[in-house]
Amino acid sequence: MRKRISALFLIFILLLTKVFAEDTIHDPDLEKAMPVLVDVATASVVANYGETKVYLPSMGISSSDAGLPTRISFFLTDPASFTKSISKALGLNNKDLFSAIISSFNSTVSDPLLTAVYYSLLAKNYQVGDYLISGNLLLSFPESFDDLTLEDLIDMNLNEGDPIILQSNLNIYGSKISKPVTIIGRFELRTDENNHFILIPVGEYIINNNIISGGEFRL
Repeated sequence: MRKRISALFLIFILLLTKVFAEDTIHDPDLEKAMPVLVDVATASVVANYGETKVYLPSMGISSSDAGLPTRISFFLTDPASFTKSISKALGLNNKDLFSAIISSFNSTVSDPLLTAVYYSLLAKNYQVGDYLISGNLLLSFPESFDDLTLEDLIDMNLNEGDPIILQSNLNIYGSKISKPVTIIGRFELRTDENNHFILIPVGEYIINNNIISGGEFRL
């Protein structure tokens, strides 16, 4: 029962999530791109390390000896294809978010994390060619995380002493943005007092041709 409640809570958290930047450049294309990157990175990890393994097209993922993700590579990855692949893996054929949520209350959620990711993707109504992602995302975890499951990582607090380090070299294109967005930099992934995720840049980072220091992204 706890697993089902947690899944439904996570579903609504993902649906309400909006990525925004504090004290950084304000770029409409960047504001569109960041949530897409969060969606594809989250889907990639959950589909590869969650209870139900799902093949997602145009991406690859590498693991450490401890079984944690170390590198996610995207090759013109389209989030619309992720929605389709995950829907098939869950045995769902939902055409809209409302029917999907109703079905979750009327049936057993077999894989809460993957279902939450699916609803988040479905809510964005990604269409083929809206967004395409290329590049790499490197992940580094503290040694104390070696024995943790994916569910443990989602539930725990990430403080300044034990952050997850993300190093990005990512490009996003597509019909929904006026120009490509490039994000190059190193970031700490932490949680605040309300357990909301924050990306804190480590040193300077680059968005398109702008070298930036300071600020943060809240998820």
